[in-house]
Amino acid sequence: MNDLKCSVRNCISNCGEKCSRNGIHVSGECASSCGETCCTSFSESRGGFHNSLYGSASSATEISCDVENCVHNESGRCRAERVSICGGGSGSCECTECGSFRARKQR
Repeated sequence: MNDLKCSVRNCISNCGEKCSRNGIHVSGECASSCGETCCTSFSESRGGFHNSLYGSASSATEISCDVENCVHNESGRCRAERVSICGGGSGSCECTECGSFRARKQR
């Protein structure tokens, strides 16, 4: 499991910068920067309602990932020890990003 810190305050799963989901998915298959990734598990909170859908919040979260160009992606799983999801302020997952993205070196 990854140590996940999430600063997307308008996500229904965010509770004190921790995620109440057991797992999230990061997308951005052809990404070359953090801004080209997103948390597709994002769901906008409406009026202060948070995390009761998924249980208690935890920093230990499984992260599936289709960002092929990230050094942390191993067979569709994020292997970064610490992961930061940031962004928000809008109602779509495209306004979130994986701040832990690191591009693989080109050969």
